Amino acid sequence: MPLDLVANVFISGLLTGLVYGLMALGLSVIFGVVRVVNFAHGEMMTIAMYATVMLFAALGLDPLLLVIPIAAAFFAFGYVLQAGLINPFITRPEHSQFLLLVAVAIIMVNTLLMMFGPDSRNVQVDYQLESFAIGPILFDTVRATVRQRVRMIPTDDIRIERSMLSDRAGTLGGIALAMKHGLAAD
Repeated sequence: MPLDLVANVFISGLLTGLVYGLMALGLSVIFGVVRVVNFAHGEMMTIAMYATVMLFAALGLDPLLLVIPIAAAFFAFGYVLQAGLINPFITRPEHSQFLLLVAVAIIMVNTLLMMFGPDSRNVQVDYQLESFAIGPILFDTVRATVRQRVRMIPTDDIRIERSMLSDRAGTLGGIALAMKHGLAAD
C-alpha cells in the first residue's frame, strides 16, 4: 500500500477519534463531579444533532453556526434535568440512579423513533467535502476544526475537588451536568 494512503487513513482516524474524545469529555466531567453515570448521554447528543438537522431544514441555518445556540439550549436542558429529575435520586442507592437514567434513555430513544423514524438524516453543506493538503496528506476541513475545539477546553484550569461539594446534588452538580450537555451538543 502507498505510504500516503496509509497516512491519510491514519489522519482521518485520528480526527474521528478526537470527535469521540470530545463526546467522552462531557461524560467524564459529570461522572467526576457528581458521581452519576448518565446513560442518556448518547441520546442527548442525538437529540442535539436532530435539533441541528431540523433547524437546518426549516431555516437553512449553517450547522456550524448553530453550535453555540444548541449548546446553550442543552446547557439549560442539562441544568433542568439535574435540578428536577436527578437531584432527588442522588441520596438514594446507586442502582436507583442507574434505573432512572436508563429509563430516561429509553424514553428518549423511543420518542426519537416516533418523531423521526428509524431512517438516518444528514445535512448537505457546500464545505462538507473540502479538504486541505499538507504534502501528500489530506485533512478533512470540518473534522480538523475539532482539534481547535478540544484545545480550547481548559481542562487543566478546571479542577473541581470533591471536598468542594457540600452535597453531590448542589448547584455545582447542576452546572457540571449543564456543561456536559453543552459539550455534547457540539
